[in-house]
Amino acid sequence: MLTFIRRDSNSTLYKAVSDYLIVLGWKCLNPESMRFNLILGDRNKLPYSRLGHTNAVQLVNYYRGNGILTRKAALCDMLRQHCPTHHQWWPATMVINPKVVENCMGVNVHKDDDSDALEEAMDGLSVWIVKPTSGGKGEGMLITRSFSDVKRFVDSSGTRHAVQRYVTNPMLLPPGGRKFDVRCWVLVDHNYDIFIYREGVLRTSSEVYEPDNFSDTPAHITNHALQVEASENFGKFEISNEIFFEEFSDILSREFNLSFQEDILPQIKTIILQCLLSVEDHLSTNDLSYSSFQLFGFDFLLDDSGKVFLLEINGAPALSERLLSACSRSLVHQTILPYFAHGSSQGDGGFINIYNHSDEKSVKMK
Repeated sequence: MLTFIRRDSNSTLYKAVSDYLIVLGWKCLNPESMRFNLILGDRNKLPYSRLGHTNAVQLVNYYRGNGILTRKAALCDMLRQHCPTHHQWWPATMVINPKVVENCMGVNVHKDDDSDALEEAMDGLSVWIVKPTSGGKGEGMLITRSFSDVKRFVDSSGTRHAVQRYVTNPMLLPPGGRKFDVRCWVLVDHNYDIFIYREGVLRTSSEVYEPDNFSDTPAHITNHALQVEASENFGKFEISNEIFFEEFSDILSREFNLSFQEDILPQIKTIILQCLLSVEDHLSTNDLSYSSFQLFGFDFLLDDSGKVFLLEINGAPALSERLLSACSRSLVHQTILPYFAHGSSQGDGGFINIYNHSDEKSVKMK
């Protein structure tokens, strides 16, 4: 009998995966057990050093070191070093550190960062968004044209931030002209084969976009948690402020004369592959005594011409409630069951393969 342990009590995805594995005949062990086949753990508390030391074949639901993608400042550093074409789809981004304590001369100093370059780039006309390097839910952000505002904001926070050129001409939804971002779920299996889930979601703003009104946070930042908390109009235009790909395809065709399949999705796939292949050597577990897989959430923004920009990558993404059951089952069939059956990943059609590690010369772009 195959066994697993679950150590992340907050993940709705891995709760659904756990429930489905039990239906399939797996046994859920005590979370403290060290003899298991699969661990569904908390990505910040996984005992990687203790894996692979038993006779059991072991699989874990996160890649060690995934923060190189999911921490905003680390992602910025990685793209600069390993992805020479990132400037085509990653808005100009600088990493700013808070000031440290006074030095021996009584002078406040900063760790090395991009402050000088940012001060030069911020000409008082361009708009920039300040984001904490970790964390989510749309918290701790600032939109401004002022370099001094950025420095005060970062210094007062005491944490490292990524400061990114703001896309001021986003594609806007009817009615009224509202912002949205696009969430795609991307699975990297134990072979480092890459899949994109067939369904994605637009997370929409509850407020009309006013480009110069930076204080109207829910008009600018489309995170669900922030929309629920900060806008009385949450759910007014779309149920749960969500639009799925089929409806989005109709909107693109009707309002913008664009095709999702031909104009938007190829850009999304290219960005996903360039990011993940840039860190394959860093993340891959192919030479280790245990194996990993991971579901990532890639968040994108479109401008008014249909150009796609990467916003960020989430290492433990939430799933739309409508997709939770189907996506969790597809994940089990795509990566967990084939791993223990020692067969190729057949899946159930939920995840679409866009890259095969075993055939690096032939990247699939379906």
